[in-house]
Amino acid sequence: MKNSRARAEEVLNGLKRLPAMPAPVLRVIQLAGDPNSAAGEIAECISTEPSLTTDVLRVANSAYYGVPGEVTNVRMGVIMLGTTTIRSLAMMAAAYTWFEQPELCGRRGRAMWDHALSTAIFAGALARRYAPTVEEEAFCCGLLHDLGKIILTVSLTSQYEAILERANSRRIPDAEAERMALGFDHSDVGGILAERWGLPAMLREVVRHHHNPRDAQEHRAFAEFVHAGDYLYWRMAEGEAFDPARRAVEPEVARKFELENQERIEALFDVANAKREALSSVLKAA
Repeated sequence: MKNSRARAEEVLNGLKRLPAMPAPVLRVIQLAGDPNSAAGEIAECISTEPSLTTDVLRVANSAYYGVPGEVTNVRMGVIMLGTTTIRSLAMMAAAYTWFEQPELCGRRGRAMWDHALSTAIFAGALARRYAPTVEEEAFCCGLLHDLGKIILTVSLTSQYEAILERANSRRIPDAEAERMALGFDHSDVGGILAERWGLPAMLREVVRHHHNPRDAQEHRAFAEFVHAGDYLYWRMAEGEAFDPARRAVEPEVARKFELENQERIEALFDVANAKREALSSVLKAA
């Protein structure tokens, strides 16, 4: 009998439209995580992709970052905003492009983008409070945590739609419904894709363990930020219809991040809504 990894690899290998991580974005991720990288090297990498350059400059000059009109080239953006912020912008622009392609994500694309961005914002906000030096890294992890759902949406389409509907009707987590139907879940296939893309270990571990951060090893803190961010997204998006049976959070994570403190939760919702609207509006202004 095939194990979960073998089943997930079979689905991934059968894809005819494998979503590709643009080479410049991959290189930016690697360079921005290297303390020895020079600003010019990162800027040169971004500049090799015209659409990425345009998106980064547009967001860098938005009111959100407080320097409207002052960033006239990517090198200046790297210097003014910092390498970690530029990495976030490059990854955000790439993710937005994937989710906006009807042929890739179909009608679920907009909802998947909203989930990815909101989870990233929540993860970054939690990191800002509990580990402020890694806020941008937590944001990046949130953006990419559901890579596997893109794969399942593209490869299985109507079958995957039925799996999600079954999860909703039975009030069980999506990952549980996926395992029942497929023998693996989206974190399995997402983790394999992250490996094939050669993403940094931090991102690979979060993609693989965002639903079970206790199983993460070296980068458990990032898995916890994203796990909590994912929970907060659903709690905000579903409102009174929120079902804790489907959107469970690990008790240890809930305690650590005060996820039952209603005043704290409402403050996080306000931050997420404002930032999501600001960033989305800039990206849509292309």
